[in-house]
Amino acid sequence: MGSMPATDAASGYRPPALLRDVLLLDLLELTGSTQEASRHLALSQPSVSRRYRRLAREFGLRRDLRLRWGFRYGSNGSIRHLRLAARAHRIAAGQVVLGVDPWHRPLLEGVGGLLLPPPRFLPAADWSQLLREGVVDGALVPALELESGGRPGPGVQMVELGELPLALVAPLGGKRRTALAPSPAQAPGMARLLEAHGLTLQAAPRQAQDWSGWLALLERGGPGLPVPGPLAAALHTFTSVPLEPLPATAVLREKLWLLLAEDLVDRQLETRILSGLRQSQARVSQQPPGASFSITRGWRGSDSTECA
Repeated sequence: MGSMPATDAASGYRPPALLRDVLLLDLLELTGSTQEASRHLALSQPSVSRRYRRLAREFGLRRDLRLRWGFRYGSNGSIRHLRLAARAHRIAAGQVVLGVDPWHRPLLEGVGGLLLPPPRFLPAADWSQLLREGVVDGALVPALELESGGRPGPGVQMVELGELPLALVAPLGGKRRTALAPSPAQAPGMARLLEAHGLTLQAAPRQAQDWSGWLALLERGGPGLPVPGPLAAALHTFTSVPLEPLPATAVLREKLWLLLAEDLVDRQLETRILSGLRQSQARVSQQPPGASFSITRGWRGSDSTECA
């Protein structure tokens, strides 16, 4: 697994040279800055800026960070066709770019066939837009965020994965009624859920967009951190700071959905992703692979098949 434009160490997948600058554009969209994109590409920031300026000049792109995700570094029909060509190439090689937030990223470690871009907290509507533009092929999205941002529009199919418990953990002696969470603009559903359970929200810095950054905030003491249940039991493998579960979230659960581009209607592809997620969940939580994840055709109300 690796960043999108780089060679994937596990699979050996390498995007064609013809499309690499378009994938650099994708990383700029997902990270929001040339500095962050250069870090993921292992290139200098001036080199990334220079390549973007050339691409912008040749395709008439204009950078505007006030726009929605997927358009902030410019897009048009030509760019979208190139992105879809890049998607077709990696799908043919058995690889999928799957967007995910920092909290759920560890659940995907070790799942074969996934190219994981930098994790981001984004509203469901923004993940859907990135899907339609071809920046990502799929996204793992909590139902909380779908309910807050509305159903995905045309071009996006939904696959229900199942439910996980949601735990709130904090350093021993930490604030028991305060939860560290993304800003309501980034994760409105999570904010509403925590507030409904009487917790005071403390917004994390917007730059806290990776798992290590969230752990660092947790280790400083103070508020609790919402964590998918399987990870809560395994946090001792990530940090040496003594943690305790807080009873406020004993009854919280979250449902996970997989958003996929509608042109990826491939049952074998869905089954492979979902099977990997189930195995990953079982490994992290040290439970046998059970029926926690299943293929369900979302709000379409059609078939539901266990993922073997």
